[in-house]
Amino acid sequence: MRHDAIRLSCALAALCLPAAAMACGGFFCNNAQPVIQAGERILFAADGAQTEMHVQIVYDGPPSEFGWLLPAPPDVDVGLSSQALFPALDTALRPRFNLTARFADCGFAGQGGAGGAGGFGGEGEGEGEGEGPGVDVLERRALGPFDQAIIRADDVDALVEWLDENGFQRPAGAEAILADYVDTSVFVALKLLADADVRDIRPIRFRYSAPTMAVPLRPTSVAASRDMGVLIYVLGEGRAVPTNYLHVEINPALLDWDRGASNYVDLVSAAVDEAGGRAFVTDMSGPHRGQFAFEPANMDLDGLAALEDWQGIRPWVSLVCHPDVAPAVERFITPPAGMTAADIADCSTPFPDQPVLFDGVGLVAHIRDEVLPVWRGLDGLFEALPDVTRLFTTMSPDEMIIDPMFALNRDLPDVPANREALVYVGCMGDRTVEVDGLRYDSSGFQNGGAVQRQDGETVRGEGPMALRVERMMAAGPPETVTENADLLAARFQAPLPPEFGPQGAPVPEMDIGCACDAADGGLPSALTLVLLGLIGLGRRASVRRGDPSAS
Repeated sequence: MRHDAIRLSCALAALCLPAAAMACGGFFCNNAQPVIQAGERILFAADGAQTEMHVQIVYDGPPSEFGWLLPAPPDVDVGLSSQALFPALDTALRPRFNLTARFADCGFAGQGGAGGAGGFGGEGEGEGEGEGPGVDVLERRALGPFDQAIIRADDVDALVEWLDENGFQRPAGAEAILADYVDTSVFVALKLLADADVRDIRPIRFRYSAPTMAVPLRPTSVAASRDMGVLIYVLGEGRAVPTNYLHVEINPALLDWDRGASNYVDLVSAAVDEAGGRAFVTDMSGPHRGQFAFEPANMDLDGLAALEDWQGIRPWVSLVCHPDVAPAVERFITPPAGMTAADIADCSTPFPDQPVLFDGVGLVAHIRDEVLPVWRGLDGLFEALPDVTRLFTTMSPDEMIIDPMFALNRDLPDVPANREALVYVGCMGDRTVEVDGLRYDSSGFQNGGAVQRQDGETVRGEGPMALRVERMMAAGPPETVTENADLLAARFQAPLPPEFGPQGAPVPEMDIGCACDAADGGLPSALTLVLLGLIGLGRRASVRRGDPSAS
């Protein structure tokens, strides 16, 4: 029985076809209506003429309803990736917005100088099985939790018939889009194996012999929502740039700095709309300096293999609870009466009181066969490719008419992840935020002009949303399309509190910053804001306390 509820959030990706084709495949989702997709995550690794792509899959629904379909180049190699990959990238590379306070000298003791930072594998089924008229099954095998097939079809009707007959979900009404890829692509189809659960789903790795990196948006529009987030990581030598989309630098004065730039996604969406709806911002770019390592150090796999009682698992808890290992652990546990293997393997529950039979040899074989190759492959990528770029945008279905493509430009400077702003706090509670030479009044702990979006439209804040719009190249400097620096410099010149004078006299600073994920947003610590309000109240009784919940 097909469920009508919104179930599936599919990641975007692209495997470019041979250069002459210049068309890229895309993911399709099994759903009856558009789904809300936010923070879709893809990693490209560009190493010469070969490209590797890792894609996060997010799904919430019955296992039988899971379906994934990707047009791909004929030489595609498909494998598993790590559940730890994208959390590690997000944590290490997200933009961080730091607000530092400067307090006026109001003649009270204990001012300034102190403060805190608020921070926010199985055997294949054989080639050629399940062919029908006009369909050639190039590969059919178990891949981790997935039943994976790579097929070539003579026409879209034959493709659809094969998918239906073999129980692979497909997007309803997308035949015309699929038909565009039949002549030049093979199709990678995934569904869950009969004994697999939704929690077993892992990211997928694709490898193909083409130097092009692209994200298919036209086919993805079948399942997209308004202002859908797209987050791209690129490993390589140099900074990654969009080559057929514009590049935007946002107007930092429209961020809500007092709340950790929690409206960052809204401002990016508005700035991208100002650039015609097809543009990316660069969240960061630069050397990753070897900060990523996926294979845990000092794993005693021989000791784990010798283990026969789950009670002795404690020294290996971090390994068996790793997201790439944990879904398989219960297969190697024989539960006592009244308990299930899933209950025992649950890392959030206490250890059982009685002995529990455990097949350490089997789990170690699984780790060596299916998990270690993934970790070592990722470690090899990060060792070989020194630079990483994080690009972000949001798009709505009607804007997804061109597949964005990316290249490495070694001539461009790095983009730091840390963004800095100052807030000048006067004796009467008046506050002025200054960022990149732009100043606005934030008295009351809010930026009244901060951008806010709803249903794909800007409902608060006035432009320009973009500091500048550029056209990036694969080499050399960008071409400026729109430059708003002078306009913004004239508009955002709020006066400083009178105690600072026209230039902002240097006084002790207090870091009240917060680090927020650009894709997810976030609020600063309420305690930090209350602390700042209390400091102001201690100086003058008339200071107004900020309301951390104000928007």
